[in-house]
Parts: sequence; C-alpha cells; structure tokens
Amino acid sequence: MNSYQQITRLFQQHLETLSLSVDELADAIEVIATAIVQTSFAEKKVFVVGLGFDGISAQSLIHSLEAGLERDRPALPCIGVSDLHHGSRGSAIQWACNRLRALGQPADIVVVFGQQLTTEDRDLIAKAATQRDMTALWVPNEGGTDSIMTMTTAAQAQQQMTALAIGYLVDVLAFGPISNEA
Repeated sequence: MNSYQQITRLFQQHLETLSLSVDELADAIEVIATAIVQTSFAEKKVFVVGLGFDGISAQSLIHSLEAGLERDRPALPCIGVSDLHHGSRGSAIQWACNRLRALGQPADIVVVFGQQLTTEDRDLIAKAATQRDMTALWVPNEGGTDSIMTMTTAAQAQQQMTALAIGYLVDVLAFGPISNEA
C-alpha cells in the first residue's frame, strides 16, 4: 500500500467519525461558544486550558479567539493555560491550577480540553476553578479515563474539529454570519 492510500484511508475514517460525532457535540459546542461570547462581552476573563496533546486543541481555540476565522475582526481576549512540554504531568497540572487560582475571578470561565486528564487531574482543575468562583466548561470527548492513554488519531481529529467549531461559532455569535463571498 502506498502513502496516498494510507492517507486517504485515514482521512476517510476521520471524516466518518467526525460526521457521526456532530450529534453528540453540537449542543455542547453551542453552550461553550455562547458562554465565551457572554463572558467576553461582560468584560470577564476566558481561560483556555489544555496540557500535553490537549494543549494543541487549546492553542487552536486561543488562536481563533484572538485572530478570528475567515475575516478581520477585533480580537476576543483570552488567557491561554496550555503547555505542550511541561516536565512532568503532575507539575503541569499544578502549574495550570496555580495560574487559575492566581488570575481567576468570579464570573470568569475556564474552557478545559481534558481528553488525556485523569479523574484526579480533572478534580484538581475543577477545585481550582471553584476556589475562584469560576465556571468550568469541559470540552466533550469520547469519555475520560483514569489512566494516561495514548490519544488516538480519531480522538485528536475530533478534539481539533471541536476547537475549530467552538471558534467558528464564537465568531458567528459575536460578529454575525461569516460570508462565503471573498
């Protein structure tokens, strides 16, 4: 099998998976995007958390909030709490929690990409948000795990598309429909 066939099969598999996941994700994406817009317009802070592989999706959302998608528009401020290369898993979680406790204020929101977080990790982030009276919004995934697993390409694709969909819907809710006319 040549590389083209392998890549084609991978793309086809992900397109099918993403298509099937829309029903599960659409409502959650709308809730998260609406919360981001309302929080931003209320001049409160939006934190976006992602560590390790999850940091890639967090960075995608951060970029779409700051730069917009497919048009020029004002930046929506957000605070990235994402790290791709932290030394150890425990220190990365501690670092993220410390950032939330140091910078968070009541009515701020935390959007968490937590595909690879353990239950204990999720509890620590939730506790840090609760201590500052922040609302934590968890980006949906195929289900959390109590063990650190290798993230599948399907899960990575779903999480990236979810980040893109949140960013896109934020653009639409905050600044109106995106015209396909160039």
